[in-house]
Amino acid sequence: MNGLGGPGKISHVNSVISQRNPHAFVITETKTNEKLSAKLPREYNIFEEDAVPQSHGKAHKWGVAVGIRKDVQISQRVQLTQASLKGRVLAVDVILPTDTGRGFVHRLIGVYAPWDPGINNADPNAREFWGHLTAFCNGTLKSWSVSGDLNATVVSSEQAADKSDARVQFRRFLKDAKAHDLWSDVPDRNRLISWTSKARGSGGGGNIIDRIVSSKSLLVDSEIGVADRYTDFVPSTDHRAVVGKLVYAPPSSSYGNCMALPEVTQVFNQPRIKYPLKSERLVLAKLDYDYGFSVL
Repeated sequence: MNGLGGPGKISHVNSVISQRNPHAFVITETKTNEKLSAKLPREYNIFEEDAVPQSHGKAHKWGVAVGIRKDVQISQRVQLTQASLKGRVLAVDVILPTDTGRGFVHRLIGVYAPWDPGINNADPNAREFWGHLTAFCNGTLKSWSVSGDLNATVVSSEQAADKSDARVQFRRFLKDAKAHDLWSDVPDRNRLISWTSKARGSGGGGNIIDRIVSSKSLLVDSEIGVADRYTDFVPSTDHRAVVGKLVYAPPSSSYGNCMALPEVTQVFNQPRIKYPLKSERLVLAKLDYDYGFSVL
């Protein structure tokens, strides 16, 4: 987002989310230490990885927010301790329902990767980022997906300026984590049309660096594309969102049995009680009479 502090940009982001109505969304590079939960759509439970203060001034860098639609069961937010992932990675375990009324855990990971993770970078946390993310994914005994600005490509044709260090590390991550990159399923992708980040100093096109990656285990089908409707426009950012769909098979006995879904969905906000007016009670009574609804 290149910053998510201004009310105008937040309004545009909320409009895009409402139009698309995804089960989950990932926002990267929030660049703010202000809590966004009350500012993002109320239909979602919001999780935040705070932006990190810069060494000079009051500005902040990085920052990730993940929203899970409230009709999706949440298991837990996963705590991360590695310094290389601070401000860059946020993980939430959700429960995917099956057609038998049970469910299994899927780990949704929002990521803002360093633009230069190579050996020449003086920051050791940036150099360790992909290795630590690989270990984290490999330690997940369930299906997982990584979504966000990965600042990396699979092939040179996806990027206007060559960033071989990031590409080498990203491809090593795909191999070592036994992961599948969704953009690799789009053979006609083109950085001039399918760009997700505008190329700086270029007259057209850009880079395909905003990506979705999934564990190969349990993955049945997937698709990805650029959010390029006119309703997807967000000002003051040089990125375009990507939209993906992931389909997973329930785990076999070797992964552990599916769990029974709880009858009550987890609630993260305090309940608010409003006693109905007399006129509203009459309306409920009429609905009960006409349609057979139970009145509580």
